[in-house]
Amino acid sequence: MKVLITGCTGYLGSFLASHLSAHQAFDVELLGVARRDAVARTDYPYQSLDISNEAEVAALVDHHKPDVILHTAALNPGADESAMDAVNYLGALHIAKAAKQHACRLVAMSSDVVHNGIDAPFADDAKPTPLAENPYSVSKARGELAMLEHYPQAVVIRTSLIYGLASMDRGTEVFVERLRRGEGLTLYADVLRQPVCIEALTECICQLAFVHTEVSGTINVVGDDVLSRAEFARLLLGWWQVETHGLVNEVNAAGQPGLPVDLRMQTALARRLGLPTPGVKEVMAAGKKKCL
Repeated sequence: MKVLITGCTGYLGSFLASHLSAHQAFDVELLGVARRDAVARTDYPYQSLDISNEAEVAALVDHHKPDVILHTAALNPGADESAMDAVNYLGALHIAKAAKQHACRLVAMSSDVVHNGIDAPFADDAKPTPLAENPYSVSKARGELAMLEHYPQAVVIRTSLIYGLASMDRGTEVFVERLRRGEGLTLYADVLRQPVCIEALTECICQLAFVHTEVSGTINVVGDDVLSRAEFARLLLGWWQVETHGLVNEVNAAGQPGLPVDLRMQTALARRLGLPTPGVKEVMAAGKKKCL
């Protein structure tokens, strides 16, 4: 079975590629692609691909004819607005069109921030309600809608903050870098999320790609624990034994334009399928036992 992974140099994409390569249960031939200027987290071999270029995407998929496409590529908040739209919206559309052309199984990653943070908890099939002031949210919502409009057989995973206990996620890396420079951190005490560990998320992706192939549409895959951004950050900094030196300040985000506050998600479909959704505290407790 041929599997194409987009964004294979990213935090999730590289972990997913390593997982599939290491487990003999997955008898797959992997092809990883990433943008030309990507900074690789792994030495896994990959090809460059500009997913915002429809012809380039179509040619690559036509040449390799994958059975499964795992679409993890994205531009994160802070990038140029037009660039985010090109990757998160147009790129997603191009991947969906190519997947449909070859009848590939398509599992694509999305985000909880496609919602407004007002009407929580959000169901698996809740329509996206992005805040207009948040270009990232808008681009991800447009990408979701485009994929499912052109290829309804695809499954789109809405997830939350991704972390791991073996390898530090980029968000925590940024916090650590700032603290080591002696800069203060401002963390939101009222922004609620359900962080998901990378191992569980990877298992869910594989289950949806290779086992539960009847599932289509949107599905929430998040951790069981509802945490504020501040509490989550403090837990991770504690796990990595990072001294904060009193440089962490907690504030409320309510009323800030473009920032969804309450992003609690329902996980009815994931539970029905038996997918793993452990909370942060459960994951950390298990991790501590392994260290003993």
